[in-house]
Amino acid sequence: MAFFTCRPLGDWRTALRGIWELLEVDSAYLGFRSIGPCRAWDHQMAEEDEELTQTEPISTALPDVLATDLAPDEYICLDLKANWPSRVLIPAVQRDIPDWVLGEYSPSCVWLKLGPHDVYEMRGLQDGTYFGRASLSVVIYDKRDPKQPAAVRDKVFSVPEVVTFEQALADRFGVVQHVWYWGWEN
Repeated sequence: MAFFTCRPLGDWRTALRGIWELLEVDSAYLGFRSIGPCRAWDHQMAEEDEELTQTEPISTALPDVLATDLAPDEYICLDLKANWPSRVLIPAVQRDIPDWVLGEYSPSCVWLKLGPHDVYEMRGLQDGTYFGRASLSVVIYDKRDPKQPAAVRDKVFSVPEVVTFEQALADRFGVVQHVWYWGWEN
């Protein structure tokens, strides 16, 4: 599941601190910054093998990330080690969605992007809906798919803890939208 806003963030460093706090982040596993603008939607629609957006790795320590210089059209992306999903989200999803629907699905991985980047929903290799340039997006996922993805998609956004999380994002960053099948490559 992904949550995003296309509203301007103001200072991205303040937004990063807010997300770090909201998700109870200990650290990040991996991080990179774009070199120039995001072209993920162009890449998806062109079905090219080579990425159109150039990136470079960055240090994942919070002070180092906060010291990163970004041009107005660049973004950072972090794979976060967050406590909130395993402490709150997974038990709530498992409580409210039956095992026969979930299977082994356990959404505990968190990716964060700050800065202008494409957000789109994919329902097949060539069937996508482009939402626009997000300024912030948070993707919470599992590498395993649920047994019944459509049923999970229909139920997950009504789990009270997910609703509360989405509202907390909206309280901090303005209007927030969500999608299930996201397109979110570099």
